[in-house]
Amino acid sequence: MLSMQGFPMYSEKKSCMKDYNGFSGTIRNKQAAWLRKQYAAGRPRPTKCAACGQDKGIFQEHDEDYSEPFGDHEDKRFPVCWFCHMMIHCRFRNPDRFNEYAKMVSEGWRLTEPFPNNFQRFCKVLEKEVRLPMEKNDSGSPLLLEIAAGKYAPSKRP
Repeated sequence: MLSMQGFPMYSEKKSCMKDYNGFSGTIRNKQAAWLRKQYAAGRPRPTKCAACGQDKGIFQEHDEDYSEPFGDHEDKRFPVCWFCHMMIHCRFRNPDRFNEYAKMVSEGWRLTEPFPNNFQRFCKVLEKEVRLPMEKNDSGSPLLLEIAAGKYAPSKRP
């Protein structure tokens, strides 16, 4: 289910997220509910990807640390476009493809158009069945490479 702004809506009762970075899907779901309440209270929603610089399409906040209290580690939460977010979470499925993309992003490349919220199509891109047009921009960032290297990994895991 999507909210009016295109952000995923998560139930606090049932986890729809998988385990990540040592945190259970349940705690990640709880953090998503917390973040949704923050948005309702006026927290600004992301409008630009901190990795590739995309400023159109769906944006989410990626967390590397899901420790409670959730607001104590804003330095490990990043606004990212949907495509970069999926690349981060799927980087272990196809490390070569992730590293290729992360290197391109760090050199200032991004998708020509925002990627739709379509996980099946994303998987085809991940497996190199589909190539996407890229364009050079001035917003290159090492963020994806830094996340993969563990720079923002939580110091304490559950």
